Amino acid sequence: MLSSILRPLVRSVLFWLGLFLLQSLLFLFFAWSGYSGTLWEAALSLWHGLRMHVATASILSFPWFAGGVWVLLSPKHAASVSAVLKIWMWIALGVVCTVGSADMALFHAWGSKLNLQALEYLHYPREAMVTIFDASNLLYAGAAFGLFLFGFLILRRLNLRIEPGDGKPNRVVLSVSLLFIAGLFLISARGGVKSEVLNRNHVFRSGHSVLNYTALNSFWNFMDLLMAPGGKSARYTFFPVSESEVTVLQMQQVQDDSTVQVVFTGKPNVIIVMLESWGSDAVECVGGEKGVAPHFSQLADEGLLFNRFFASGTRTEQGLLAVLSGMPARPVGSAIQSFGTFDHLPNLYNVFNKRGYQTSYYYGGRLSFDNVEAYLRSAGVQHMVGIQEVNPQRKTKWGAYDEEV
Repeated sequence: MLSSILRPLVRSVLFWLGLFLLQSLLFLFFAWSGYSGTLWEAALSLWHGLRMHVATASILSFPWFAGGVWVLLSPKHAASVSAVLKIWMWIALGVVCTVGSADMALFHAWGSKLNLQALEYLHYPREAMVTIFDASNLLYAGAAFGLFLFGFLILRRLNLRIEPGDGKPNRVVLSVSLLFIAGLFLISARGGVKSEVLNRNHVFRSGHSVLNYTALNSFWNFMDLLMAPGGKSARYTFFPVSESEVTVLQMQQVQDDSTVQVVFTGKPNVIIVMLESWGSDAVECVGGEKGVAPHFSQLADEGLLFNRFFASGTRTEQGLLAVLSGMPARPVGSAIQSFGTFDHLPNLYNVFNKRGYQTSYYYGGRLSFDNVEAYLRSAGVQHMVGIQEVNPQRKTKWGAYDEEV
């Protein structure tokens, strides 16, 4: 009787383990053009990810163990339990392949797999679908669908059903065996017997980002995000709080007569131009390639160039808060999503309004995206222009061309 339960259980674990390895190979295949390491390092990434694959395969196979115990208690339900568990396998296969497809598309667009930032964008389905399923990413969806069909065909050929068995087993032996199997599931699901539970640090073992994400199981990563969506415990802990407070106070102290005056008109016209994805490698005057952005270099020669100016975060709204509110990117999530937080931040618009300026904000996309409009209105922007007011002749799904704005 025990063997009739173990047989589908082991087959389920092996099925998921094989599927995850194929999914990792598929991910690595599509990301290979951005990889500069050796073939041996790539093979090691598959080995580093094996522990997480085993853990995820055990979690997805646990219903077969629970179903086997049910059949032991009620043998007449063996056929119906097996049927329900097969449906579970098909549904789980669809979810696993869908998440894998999204991960391949996101890595192509952002260089990472699903994260809290990406999940927050699901509040804006139009932009989320543009990122994940634009024309260049349909290939990833097709590859994931092919993997789903392959897995579906394998499942149909596997003999996944729980047999009630004949005769009455020794209750003591059966109980001990079931407890032993349950213990194995618990150990494998948590990643081993060590005190530290399995996490991303165990698979991020390479200096190549693509290999780290190849080793990271997509479904495990997705479920981990759903289990802790708020990320409230995540914070920067580089220094003790007391030491950090002293450092900040020292930075805020201003010596008398230490301010350098760079503007000599009483009330200058102030224009802040925020450029998306404008790295220093595209600007010659800060060490980028020669001949790129020559007019910007001319402005730098005529004006004041800050050459120790660094990005805060990796997303649009993080840069917006950094420029206008001096708010650094948070380790998890974004302050612009937190009502009661972003509307209490200091803001350049508020400063200029108090000094009698007329303030405006021009943007070639949807102002409602990612709470930008709410944030700007709370800051006191007097005049806002979005894509509807621009009414561009040429635009992408993200917004109008710069020259029309």
